[in-house]
Amino acid sequence: MSTVYRQEIIESMIEIHRKALIETGLKHGFNSAKTLTASQKLDELILQYQKQKG
Repeated sequence: MSTVYRQEIIESMIEIHRKALIETGLKHGFNSAKTLTASQKLDELILQYQKQKG
């Protein structure tokens, strides 16, 4: 079950997770489990944002 956040908070979280994804990919490789997990979290946030924006 995912948590529902306000749109402004989601935007900030997306930016933070986007930067973390890039850093993780550069450090561990873009096919590493850590990078894939970070990518999935970012995908969840983007999907939630799109659903709220309608």
